[in-house]
Amino acid sequence: MVRPTRGHAVTASASKHAIDVARSKLLLPIMMVLVVLAPALPSASIARADDIDQIRLAARQLAGSQLSSGMLDFDFDFVTGRGSGLGSSDGERSAYIAREAGTTYLLAKYLTWSKDTSSAPVIRRLITILASLSLPVSKSVNQQLLEHARILSVPFGRSKLQSALGYWGLLYRPNGQGRLLSYESSYKAAWVGSTALALLAEMEYFRATGDGQFAEIRLAWVEGLRTLHVPGRGFREYPASLDEAAYGNGEAWLALANYAALFPGDERVRELLANYDDYVMETYSNAPNRQFFSWGAMSAAVRLGSTSDRKFELFIAEQARHFVDLELPAAERSDNSCAFVEGLATAASVLGKRDGYGDLSQKLISRIEVEMRRNRGLQIPLGASELDFVSGASFRSPRLADHAGAYLMAPGNLYTRIDLTAHCLSALVEMQSIAKAH
Repeated sequence: MVRPTRGHAVTASASKHAIDVARSKLLLPIMMVLVVLAPALPSASIARADDIDQIRLAARQLAGSQLSSGMLDFDFDFVTGRGSGLGSSDGERSAYIAREAGTTYLLAKYLTWSKDTSSAPVIRRLITILASLSLPVSKSVNQQLLEHARILSVPFGRSKLQSALGYWGLLYRPNGQGRLLSYESSYKAAWVGSTALALLAEMEYFRATGDGQFAEIRLAWVEGLRTLHVPGRGFREYPASLDEAAYGNGEAWLALANYAALFPGDERVRELLANYDDYVMETYSNAPNRQFFSWGAMSAAVRLGSTSDRKFELFIAEQARHFVDLELPAAERSDNSCAFVEGLATAASVLGKRDGYGDLSQKLISRIEVEMRRNRGLQIPLGASELDFVSGASFRSPRLADHAGAYLMAPGNLYTRIDLTAHCLSALVEMQSIAKAH
């Protein structure tokens, strides 16, 4: 699935080329200076006192961005003066609704942590909309037989196999008890990660409030995920596809891990996880993947808490050792890295409570400090009308005040999107647990 990383909308009065040229002239020098000077910035510490203010401001900004449609205002580019929004391709639509669902989940996570109920009505309305956008799905008996015979897992001729199975209706049925979150009633955009994130949002809201009004859609989303699971392997990305991917595997694992923790009596999910836990840990131990890392670390932490099985602790430590020293690509070193910090902070919180990980825990904390030194400075301050950069340049916009609390894509990229802010909100919340563990 294509996950767009930046919004590039154009106005009616300017061509895309002209905007890109203007952007590069304004932003490239800023980004170059910031990358060079970043190591000289003052050191930060885990769970600073003013982090609470940043957390509350970010949560207020997200909750306050709910539109009349019920969705959250998706993104905004201060250079072009508008957002890119939904997009036109199936991949962009999948990313759009996934980010809406993911932000709902992380806002509900804040509700659980803070007990601040002011965001509860926003979350309720979002879950209601996500439920209304979910499509029915199920498996036929013949499809189940093919899956258990490992036909869907053959390593060759997969394109022809996918076409044949799709032709005979052996990849999914557009009916039944399961539900998959999509957009515009399209199974082509019914991405497994979107459903996992919607399920996480509902469960986190239930955890925080005890409100069980969404129990029916919760069960339907669980069944939707089960429909896309291939026995002995991972989760197919889309109903009509055979392939799995890191994001979907990680987000589905986290959703089902949380479900099993909340509802341990569901034998179907317990049985699925009994096999999937080992598959997913082996897969990403053999081939560590940054898209999977944070979701995987959070999933393993939940499973460790539910089962006390040390294999999850060992997996977290193994993943942490790999990613704590990871050198990001040059093009991303000034970017918002809060999603990456979520995984680092989860690992630091878990390992800090256990013997034998002192050096690794300190390395994790040091890496978090480096990343958050930049990330904290990406939040738009309350009442801001101008942003000043260490290069001496500045940017003025009356729209900055409208987005107070939102986090930018990078020090020199004046673009914000709901998931950027939501991941920073979540990272800061995760970091509050680290101090308790050390």
